[in-house]
Amino acid sequence: AAKVDNGAVVKGDEVAPTSTGAVDQTGDVTVQSVKALNLKQIQVVYSGAINEDDVKETGNYTLEDEDGNDMAIESVDLDGNVATINIDDTDIPENQDTYTLTIDETITGKDVEKDLTFVDTTLPKVLKAEVIGSDTIKVTFSEPVTTTTAEDTDNYEINDGDLYVQGVTLANNNTEAKIKLYSDLNDEKEVNVKVKSDVQDYAGFSVVSDALTAPVVEDTEAPKVIGYEDAKKG
Repeated sequence: AAKVDNGAVVKGDEVAPTSTGAVDQTGDVTVQSVKALNLKQIQVVYSGAINEDDVKETGNYTLEDEDGNDMAIESVDLDGNVATINIDDTDIPENQDTYTLTIDETITGKDVEKDLTFVDTTLPKVLKAEVIGSDTIKVTFSEPVTTTTAEDTDNYEINDGDLYVQGVTLANNNTEAKIKLYSDLNDEKEVNVKVKSDVQDYAGFSVVSDALTAPVVEDTEAPKVIGYEDAKKG
């Protein structure tokens, strides 16, 4: 039988939430908390000696909607004992939707279920811009943004439009945009970066951004020889 306590649904009589909301398992690993960070990400905080490979295995998590349909999980990141589950773009929940996350017994010793309501009322922000190559600028967002809007080259303006954007690639679970330019930045001391409000998060909120300035640092490091091979006539 399932038991409900503090919003957590836990299978089996052996597994019960503690007074602090943690779930005691038969092993050393417990689930301290589970929450939706936004419409694309779920945070799970563990305690105990977790197995990194098990925690990062997407197959050890099941996310179901209220009709029992499985939602696709793209990846799981781990920072210490904090796991971030990234939902695939094809199955992003709507605001206020309720889903059930099941954490497999492989991780915790017993299956643990948690009901989640996805709520996102926070506007996405541009945190910083930095030059990471001779022709590439990286923009960091406060939360994941959609691929469709954030990889549209028309949604970025560099040096008031004097520098043209060749392409944009998202990275780090859609929280970073790598902007590749048609020209090198060798003659620039700094670049001004404007992200247009057409860039949106998964709740449909437009990004909030002032124009940012990023210094262009000249690469003065000499090239290094990392290996060599004898050339033989043959």
